[in-house]
Amino acid sequence: MQDFWQAAAAQLERERGEFFELLLDRILEITNSEYGFLAEVLHDPDGTPYVKTYALTNLAWDDATLTLFREQAALGLEFRNLDTLFGRCVAEGRPVFANDAPNDPRAGGVPEAHPPLDAFMGVPLKYGDAFIGMLGIANRPEGYDEALLDRLDPLMNTLAAVIRSHRAEQARTLAEAANARSTAIIEATSDFVCIADAVANVLYVNPAGLEMLS
Repeated sequence: MQDFWQAAAAQLERERGEFFELLLDRILEITNSEYGFLAEVLHDPDGTPYVKTYALTNLAWDDATLTLFREQAALGLEFRNLDTLFGRCVAEGRPVFANDAPNDPRAGGVPEAHPPLDAFMGVPLKYGDAFIGMLGIANRPEGYDEALLDRLDPLMNTLAAVIRSHRAEQARTLAEAANARSTAIIEATSDFVCIADAVANVLYVNPAGLEMLS
């Protein structure tokens, strides 16, 4: 049973990954941008935010990073350096525009052989007051501004709703997997296990318990 839920969760992740990749490709096309990423915003135990990608343009610049990309992209890559253009968006929860990215004081540079980063826009994705995701896109020839962001606003709201739905579905899948695991353990144990309600009505007795009672 546990293997079933693990396989189901993996399949859901693959399907979601493909869906978010299609969304990212569409956004790049609409904005005439060269590359980008779509990510979930998460937090470390100390509250420090970071992002985990749902979709990322393949920008592998050498064999090592290509191997890493292929191995990790499906699971989501984590980025924690906030001393970057996208990091400012994550840390502050507000849009970032950088139309001269190489000379922007907020920029953290790019790895050697990485494609040029000439212009960048980071967009926080919010559902209500919750900052749950981020879109980062780069190298629109016309640059990025508030007017473009305003035109994208309905799509950004949709993206935030999709991410929230993804989180809810992920939580449900994990809860079902945990319940299935607990059930398997209870049914396999040789100890007596009985579950009753608040007024002592017996709701469940495991196989070992039934054997003891017979």
